[in-house]
Amino acid sequence: MVEMVHTPTHPNRHLHDEAEFYRVQMELLREEVNEKNCRSSQHLDEKVSLLSFRRRHV
Repeated sequence: MVEMVHTPTHPNRHLHDEAEFYRVQMELLREEVNEKNCRSSQHLDEKVSLLSFRRRHV
């Protein structure tokens, strides 16, 4: 007869796994927001440069 050996899982393992999942999701969102902010900042810098150029040549 083969005996099944079950390794006991920590009672909070499920909570730990969920917390890790959400931590990873938050990091992905943070990176996405940083990229969008960078693009927005570059866009605004370009507009400011263009407006400054136009103002000097009016």
